[in-house]
Amino acid sequence: MGSNRSMVTEFDLRQRPSGEIERLALLEYVMSTDDRIERHFLEVKSDVDLTRKAGRGKVAKFILGAANREPAVADGYFEGHALMVLGAAHGAATGIEGFEAKDLHHDVTAWIGTDGPRWGFDRIPLEGSRDVIVVDVWPPTGDIWACRADGEDESATRLRNGEIYLRVDGETRAATGNEKHAMFLRLKQMAQASKAGGVAVAVVGRVEAVGVDLDVLDEAIVRRARQMRQHDKAFPTPRRILATGVDLWERNARIQPAKGLVAIAAAISPGIQIEVCNKMKTYLQEVQIEVKFDGNITAGWCSDDDPNLFPETPIPWKTAEPQPLPVMPSDAEMAQVWRSSASSDADREIRVKQARPAVLTIDVRVLRPHEVFETEPREVALVVLVGDENDPPSEILCTYRVSASNMDDLIYGEFVVPVEYGDWREPVRQFISEDRP
Repeated sequence: MGSNRSMVTEFDLRQRPSGEIERLALLEYVMSTDDRIERHFLEVKSDVDLTRKAGRGKVAKFILGAANREPAVADGYFEGHALMVLGAAHGAATGIEGFEAKDLHHDVTAWIGTDGPRWGFDRIPLEGSRDVIVVDVWPPTGDIWACRADGEDESATRLRNGEIYLRVDGETRAATGNEKHAMFLRLKQMAQASKAGGVAVAVVGRVEAVGVDLDVLDEAIVRRARQMRQHDKAFPTPRRILATGVDLWERNARIQPAKGLVAIAAAISPGIQIEVCNKMKTYLQEVQIEVKFDGNITAGWCSDDDPNLFPETPIPWKTAEPQPLPVMPSDAEMAQVWRSSASSDADREIRVKQARPAVLTIDVRVLRPHEVFETEPREVALVVLVGDENDPPSEILCTYRVSASNMDDLIYGEFVVPVEYGDWREPVRQFISEDRP
């Protein structure tokens, strides 16, 4: 008995067991205890036949009941998840017979709906053909999930179309009148909180206002292109092709002469972080936040690399020996020069939907009640180029839009971000005067 109590104490019921080692620890916990471990977040059945609809109905009933729990109650265990362990009991793990996953999914979906609660399952293989199955139901969202079809067995506990089930300590049963009233009240409160702005968004950091003379940049581009054209006769490559290469370089550089400055400013900037706070008393799932910045604010990636002020010089002017000209980007490709590349930055939490005017998006899988989510530091910087010190405002206005898969309405809001000015005109002028192609 003392050993069992020790295992119960050591197993952390607050954390959702994930991965093979933690699933095995859960199995050891189940085997070391008795039926008293069954709570609203955990159900254990020694043998369920998932090749038959009656057995699959038990899984569907558990999913519905777990998804209808009060989110604040569920949050204290398994990170809000609920687990159903099949094929184990006190002192033994006998497993259950094999079954087709597609058949289980098909029948469960008929009872919970294609848009029903999120769930999945894992297998813990045993010797022979039997497995222990762990059904995992995602945290409740505050929505009410009703059964969508009747069960086919004739037992008193069979699933009934339209019934609302609830997982409580030790059992999954039809909700009482008072419990249903509390669910509907919770749904009403969620709608009211959504309309009142139940999610707050803010930016931690500042906009980098860079004072620069764009005419100086344009003159430097023209001067460099002229110097390259003067040297084209030194190479056996036909003059027409070399001239075309210089023309393309000049055009690409002048499409957005400040791109290099923005990249440099972003590279040395401390960057920003975006904070998202769920002020509601319920989980939000699959949350997407879109933040728009007024004016000519540009989003640039923070980087430890040294960005170039101008586009790469065509290869024949960089080496002593003539080389084939590089493939230059087309007009359509250059039109996307201010767009983010999602594939190259897929590991970032912030995505740049549009670089200028800046539009950023963030996806958060789950926001718990009253949770504050914060993006990683130094991912993105906000930069604006200004002509003189009097141009930049002290702050800029931002608007945001929040959506979630379990929230019908969109949430809108706004906030301001401070602006800090830095005069780069003289340093840029000196750099250009010292630079050579």
